[in-house]
Amino acid sequence: MDIVFPIISGIVIKLYDDIIDNNLIIDEIYMEVLKGLQWSTTAVLCMNDFNYALLFFIYMFTCDIGDTECLTTPYEKSGRIICLIILIMSFIFNYQSFEFIGIVSCIIFLYFIAVTYIDSKHESEEISIDKAYSRGTGTILISLLYIIGSRIGIHNSLLKLILMFAAYTGTSTLFQIYMISQQTPIEKA
Repeated sequence: MDIVFPIISGIVIKLYDDIIDNNLIIDEIYMEVLKGLQWSTTAVLCMNDFNYALLFFIYMFTCDIGDTECLTTPYEKSGRIICLIILIMSFIFNYQSFEFIGIVSCIIFLYFIAVTYIDSKHESEEISIDKAYSRGTGTILISLLYIIGSRIGIHNSLLKLILMFAAYTGTSTLFQIYMISQQTPIEKA
């Protein structure tokens, strides 16, 4: 389960984001399913692992600092409240599971936040070949970080967050490729 839920979470978060950002018309039932899956998988990951809940909370709120368009919709605003509620519940039920994740894991986590912040400041088109290459490269690098990190002892909670983000960027890459393939030759130029 330490692998399945982070992957599902990353895929669902990015699918929802890209569908909204690109104004794709999708049946509301499917959008509600995506929202429900996002928070269900997040809750499952956080309820048994306070360290993950804390890292996820810190990551979400530091990402908001760099994203000027963040928190512009009721969904995004309510998501931050839900994130805080999940963190509090995880603390109440699992505070005893808290442990220091280690210096190496802290450094990697801070680097991870910095890279995400820099990426959020990079202005680019919603759909572009450059963005597809960037996200594809990011997916490969994040996946390598997961593989190497699992071998050198990065904390399991951070590994789950890295895996979630690898699924997120991988989904973004595939979405970019799909949307580019749907453009007419004039739009691609």
